[in-house]
Amino acid sequence: MKPLTVLFLFPLTLMLSSCEKITEAFSALSCQFRVKSVSETRISGISIQNKTTVSEISAFDLLLIGSDLTAGKIPFAFNLNLEAKNPNDKNALLAAFDWILVVNDQELITGTLANPVTLPGGDAVTGITLPVETDLLALVPGGGLEDILNVALAVSGYNSKPGNVKVKIKPNLSVAGVSIPYGDYITVGVGF
Repeated sequence: MKPLTVLFLFPLTLMLSSCEKITEAFSALSCQFRVKSVSETRISGISIQNKTTVSEISAFDLLLIGSDLTAGKIPFAFNLNLEAKNPNDKNALLAAFDWILVVNDQELITGTLANPVTLPGGDAVTGITLPVETDLLALVPGGGLEDILNVALAVSGYNSKPGNVKVKIKPNLSVAGVSIPYGDYITVGVGF
Protein backbone atom coordinates (compact mmCIF):
# COMPACT_ATOMS: atom_id res chain seq x y z
CA MET A 1 0.00 0.00 0.00
CA LYS A 2 1.32 3.43 -0.87
CA PRO A 3 2.09 5.86 1.98
CA LEU A 4 -0.37 8.41 0.55
CA THR A 5 -3.20 5.87 0.67
CA VAL A 6 -2.37 5.00 4.29
CA LEU A 7 -2.32 8.68 5.20
CA PHE A 8 -5.79 9.04 3.69
CA LEU A 9 -7.34 5.84 5.09
CA PHE A 10 -6.16 6.26 8.69
CA PRO A 11 -7.95 9.59 9.33
CA LEU A 12 -11.04 8.28 7.50
CA THR A 13 -11.12 5.16 9.72
CA LEU A 14 -10.63 7.28 12.83
CA MET A 15 -13.42 9.65 11.75
CA LEU A 16 -15.87 6.78 11.07
CA SER A 17 -15.07 5.26 14.46
CA SER A 18 -15.71 8.61 16.16
CA CYS A 19 -18.99 9.03 14.26
CA GLU A 20 -20.18 5.66 15.62
CA LYS A 21 -19.43 6.80 19.20
CA ILE A 22 -21.18 10.13 18.63
CA THR A 23 -24.22 8.33 17.20
CA GLU A 24 -24.35 6.09 20.28
CA ALA A 25 -24.06 9.06 22.61
CA PHE A 26 -26.78 11.11 20.95
CA SER A 27 -29.14 8.15 20.67
CA ALA A 28 -29.42 8.42 24.47
CA LEU A 29 -31.42 11.62 23.91
CA SER A 30 -34.49 9.58 22.94
CA CYS A 31 -34.14 6.97 25.68
CA GLN A 32 -36.95 6.66 28.20
CA PHE A 33 -36.63 6.04 31.93
CA ARG A 34 -38.93 4.84 34.70
CA VAL A 35 -38.76 3.95 38.37
CA LYS A 36 -39.28 0.21 38.72
CA SER A 37 -39.10 -0.27 42.49
CA VAL A 38 -37.46 0.48 45.80
CA SER A 39 -35.83 -2.51 47.46
CA GLU A 40 -33.79 -3.50 50.50
CA THR A 41 -35.03 -0.53 52.55
CA ARG A 42 -33.37 -0.41 55.98
CA ILE A 43 -33.39 2.01 58.92
CA SER A 44 -30.61 1.47 61.46
CA GLY A 45 -29.94 -1.87 59.76
CA ILE A 46 -33.58 -2.98 60.26
CA SER A 47 -35.61 -3.96 57.20
CA ILE A 48 -38.74 -1.89 56.69
CA GLN A 49 -39.33 -3.12 53.14
CA ASN A 50 -43.00 -2.74 52.14
CA LYS A 51 -44.04 -1.35 55.53
CA THR A 52 -46.32 1.67 55.19
CA THR A 53 -47.15 2.70 58.77
CA VAL A 54 -45.22 3.08 62.02
CA SER A 55 -47.52 0.48 63.63
CA GLU A 56 -46.00 -2.19 61.35
CA ILE A 57 -42.57 -1.70 62.97
CA SER A 58 -42.05 -3.82 66.09
CA ALA A 59 -41.56 -2.16 69.49
CA PHE A 60 -38.06 -3.67 69.75
CA ASP A 61 -37.08 -2.25 66.34
CA LEU A 62 -38.48 1.15 67.36
CA LEU A 63 -36.25 1.04 70.45
CA LEU A 64 -33.20 0.35 68.29
CA ILE A 65 -34.09 3.19 65.93
CA GLY A 66 -34.77 5.45 68.94
CA SER A 67 -31.30 4.70 70.33
CA ASP A 68 -29.79 5.83 67.00
CA LEU A 69 -31.94 8.97 67.23
CA THR A 70 -30.47 9.65 70.67
CA ALA A 71 -26.97 9.11 69.27
CA GLY A 72 -27.68 11.77 66.63
CA LYS A 73 -27.65 9.69 63.43
CA ILE A 74 -30.19 7.30 61.89
CA PRO A 75 -28.69 5.31 58.98
CA PHE A 76 -31.11 4.89 56.08
CA ALA A 77 -30.26 2.69 53.08
CA PHE A 78 -32.16 1.34 50.08
CA ASN A 79 -31.82 0.51 46.40
CA LEU A 80 -33.63 2.71 43.92
CA ASN A 81 -34.24 0.53 40.87
CA LEU A 82 -34.70 2.31 37.54
CA GLU A 83 -35.24 0.96 34.05
CA ALA A 84 -34.20 2.55 30.76
CA LYS A 85 -35.53 1.74 27.31
CA ASN A 86 -33.63 2.61 24.15
CA PRO A 87 -35.96 2.76 21.09
CA ASN A 88 -33.05 3.38 18.70
CA ASP A 89 -31.30 0.85 16.51
CA LYS A 90 -27.92 1.88 17.94
CA ASN A 91 -26.68 1.45 21.48
CA ALA A 92 -26.87 4.49 23.75
CA LEU A 93 -24.10 5.25 26.20
CA LEU A 94 -24.88 7.01 29.46
CA ALA A 95 -21.55 8.19 30.81
CA ALA A 96 -23.22 8.92 34.17
CA PHE A 97 -26.18 10.80 35.50
CA ASP A 98 -27.12 13.03 38.40
CA TRP A 99 -30.31 12.23 40.28
CA ILE A 100 -32.60 13.76 42.89
CA LEU A 101 -35.02 11.72 45.00
CA VAL A 102 -38.29 13.58 45.63
CA VAL A 103 -40.57 12.33 48.45
CA ASN A 104 -43.98 13.95 48.95
CA ASP A 105 -42.94 16.77 46.56
CA GLN A 106 -39.82 17.58 48.59
CA GLU A 107 -36.32 17.08 47.17
CA LEU A 108 -34.51 14.97 49.77
CA ILE A 109 -31.49 13.14 48.42
CA THR A 110 -29.12 13.82 45.54
CA GLY A 111 -26.47 11.63 44.01
CA THR A 112 -24.55 10.66 40.91
CA LEU A 113 -24.28 7.35 39.14
CA ALA A 114 -20.67 7.48 38.02
CA ASN A 115 -20.35 4.16 36.18
CA PRO A 116 -21.15 4.18 32.45
CA VAL A 117 -24.24 2.25 31.38
CA THR A 118 -24.73 0.93 27.86
CA LEU A 119 -28.37 0.82 26.78
CA PRO A 120 -28.81 -1.72 23.96
CA GLY A 121 -30.96 -0.59 21.04
CA GLY A 122 -34.19 -2.10 19.75
CA ASP A 123 -36.49 -1.22 22.70
CA ALA A 124 -34.37 -3.32 25.07
CA VAL A 125 -34.99 -2.52 28.74
CA THR A 126 -31.94 -2.16 30.98
CA GLY A 127 -32.04 -2.11 34.78
CA ILE A 128 -30.08 0.56 36.66
CA THR A 129 -29.72 0.22 40.44
CA LEU A 130 -28.87 3.27 42.53
CA PRO A 131 -27.67 2.26 46.01
CA VAL A 132 -28.64 5.05 48.42
CA GLU A 133 -27.24 5.59 51.92
CA THR A 134 -28.03 8.66 53.99
CA ASP A 135 -28.82 9.93 57.48
CA LEU A 136 -32.55 10.29 58.16
CA LEU A 137 -31.89 13.03 60.71
CA ALA A 138 -30.29 15.14 57.99
CA LEU A 139 -33.35 14.63 55.77
CA VAL A 140 -35.85 15.70 58.43
CA PRO A 141 -34.05 18.26 60.58
CA GLY A 142 -35.92 19.01 63.79
CA GLY A 143 -38.49 16.29 63.11
CA GLY A 144 -39.60 13.82 65.74
CA LEU A 145 -39.24 10.06 65.44
CA GLU A 146 -42.66 9.68 63.80
CA ASP A 147 -41.88 12.38 61.19
CA ILE A 148 -38.56 10.72 60.42
CA LEU A 149 -40.12 7.27 60.13
CA ASN A 150 -42.90 8.55 57.87
CA VAL A 151 -40.33 9.79 55.34
CA ALA A 152 -38.59 6.40 55.39
CA LEU A 153 -41.92 4.58 55.13
CA ALA A 154 -42.93 6.70 52.12
CA VAL A 155 -39.79 5.53 50.35
CA SER A 156 -40.20 1.93 51.51
CA GLY A 157 -43.87 1.84 50.48
CA TYR A 158 -43.04 3.04 46.97
CA ASN A 159 -43.98 -0.33 45.49
CA SER A 160 -47.58 0.00 46.72
CA LYS A 161 -47.93 3.84 46.53
CA PRO A 162 -45.59 5.07 43.80
CA GLY A 163 -47.07 8.57 43.70
CA ASN A 164 -45.21 9.58 46.88
CA VAL A 165 -41.74 9.07 45.38
CA LYS A 166 -40.33 10.55 42.18
CA VAL A 167 -36.87 10.73 40.73
CA LYS A 168 -35.37 13.52 38.67
CA ILE A 169 -32.41 12.53 36.51
CA LYS A 170 -29.95 14.47 34.39
CA PRO A 171 -28.10 12.11 32.05
CA ASN A 172 -24.54 12.77 30.94
CA LEU A 173 -23.79 11.55 27.43
CA SER A 174 -20.38 10.37 26.31
CA VAL A 175 -19.23 11.82 23.01
CA ALA A 176 -15.78 10.74 21.87
CA GLY A 177 -14.78 10.12 25.47
CA VAL A 178 -16.02 13.51 26.70
CA SER A 179 -18.94 13.63 29.15
CA ILE A 180 -21.65 16.14 28.16
CA PRO A 181 -24.55 16.98 30.56
CA TYR A 182 -28.01 16.54 29.06
CA GLY A 183 -29.98 19.80 29.41
CA ASP A 184 -32.16 19.97 32.49
CA TYR A 185 -33.48 17.34 34.91
CA ILE A 186 -36.14 14.90 33.65
CA THR A 187 -38.82 13.78 36.13
CA VAL A 188 -39.10 9.99 35.98
CA GLY A 189 -42.38 8.27 36.81
CA VAL A 190 -43.58 4.70 36.87
CA GLY A 191 -44.20 4.32 33.12
CA PHE A 192 -42.24 4.86 29.94
